[in-house]
Amino acid sequence: MINCRLATPADADAIRALTIAFDRGAESQLDDDVFRRRYAEVVSSPDWLLGIAELAGKPVGYVLAQDYGPGLRRPFTTGRLYDTFVLPEARRKGVARALMAMVSDWARERGRPMVLDWQSTPEAVTFYESLGYES
Repeated sequence: MINCRLATPADADAIRALTIAFDRGAESQLDDDVFRRRYAEVVSSPDWLLGIAELAGKPVGYVLAQDYGPGLRRPFTTGRLYDTFVLPEARRKGVARALMAMVSDWARERGRPMVLDWQSTPEAVTFYESLGYES
């Protein structure tokens, strides 16, 4: 069973490992102390969503999104989806779909419509299209 939940301060090591795996095993571009400071800021801010996905209690993916807030001319807010990542061995099991449902729920709960922006690898375009998003 997939368990998607908000990441907590205690999940820092698991999220760090997932971000390194996202970079295909390369060392993260951030020093560990910089990562930990940013992580603490993200998990404590209501303007960020950091979700973690678990299968059988093991962290297998995460999603990161930010609400930039409303502008002065429109009744909506603008958001950014930074990362959606699932470990290769956990793919095609509904994990990314569950993480994206978490993002959709979060965006709807923000209190105003949100225009969400992101970039994707060419390989992931069909996944996002399968969710109803347009490229």
